[in-house]
Amino acid sequence: MSKRKYVFPEMLKILLEEREMTQRGLAFKIRSSPYTVWAWLNKGTVPSAIMLTEVAEVLNVSLDYLVYGEEYGQTTFDKWRQSNRSTRVHPGCKQGYDPRSRKDDR
Repeated sequence: MSKRKYVFPEMLKILLEEREMTQRGLAFKIRSSPYTVWAWLNKGTVPSAIMLTEVAEVLNVSLDYLVYGEEYGQTTFDKWRQSNRSTRVHPGCKQGYDPRSRKDDR
């Protein structure tokens, strides 16, 4: 399970303020009701994956940033690259696999 904290309501408030967008304006752009957006912000209801994607697109942010307040993929890769600088082998790859080579024994 992820140790990241779900901060969607807080991030949504911040992003709406930064973009000077109202809850009603966001609701219109994602084809939803203003009450739905209000409920996300005030009642703790969780939007569907489709709605999260719509919101992220409208606000021009990644899903990770919208939901967790951080860019998870980049952070994770940077941590991995720092810890594996000498071997440069991704944990999911076979030891000794060179991604630059065209040959691999799949």
